[in-house]
Amino acid sequence: MFYTSDFLTGVTDLTMEERGQYITILCLQHQKGRLSEKTIRLSVGSVSVDVLAKLTKDENGNFYSARMEKEIQERIKFTESRRNNGAKGGRPKNEKPNGLPNGYPNAKPSANLPEDEDEDENINKIGNEKNALIIPEMAAMFKRYLPQYPSSPSKDYKPLYAIASYFLEIGKKSGTPDQHKDDVLEAWEPICQSIANDNFYKQKSLSTISNHIQEITQNALYGKSVTKGKQSGATMEGLQRELEKRLNKERQASN
Repeated sequence: MFYTSDFLTGVTDLTMEERGQYITILCLQHQKGRLSEKTIRLSVGSVSVDVLAKLTKDENGNFYSARMEKEIQERIKFTESRRNNGAKGGRPKNEKPNGLPNGYPNAKPSANLPEDEDEDENINKIGNEKNALIIPEMAAMFKRYLPQYPSSPSKDYKPLYAIASYFLEIGKKSGTPDQHKDDVLEAWEPICQSIANDNFYKQKSLSTISNHIQEITQNALYGKSVTKGKQSGATMEGLQRELEKRLNKERQASN
């Protein structure tokens, strides 16, 4: 399953040519498995070090995307569980998925869920996080600034997690959003305020907002008067410094 928002967030530091190389390599891995450097160069030409940095190198010198391997294995497990359930006569009638009242995932559903419910659970998985506790808080904060927004836990989970991951990436923080919950929420609030005052983005879904989070964050910190040319160059360096400062603010204050 291809998570478009995750991909766009993960390639913000690549040129368009490098993005083409990267997606081609991912497609080749999906078809052939782990790839030697020779295979990669024969397929995409002179591959950049930034593209190779997105991949993991195993003990045999082959390159692969760990995320893709994980998703492939989980899909295989899901298919096998469906096959086994079919052989047993289907899902038990009294089996129900676990979850919080607000609809956000709270526990790993059984492997015997109906396919549509299991697909929803797959949609809510980003990286190694399936049940990030920060997501309902981010959703509640967004709803507080945009009360008319038609919330959808199953649709909003993925873009919210991508946004939280973006903050950590440009703040140069390792770990998961839950491990930096206070920092992420502190960075998220001014973004919510900015969106609420933006006649264009306040009408958009969180999925669209996630896809344009770099521009939205830029506007929140520097205003719309900054030109696009500046956003993609030296100004982005300033954006990274400003967000890093916001993400580290609480920790610095505590020291």
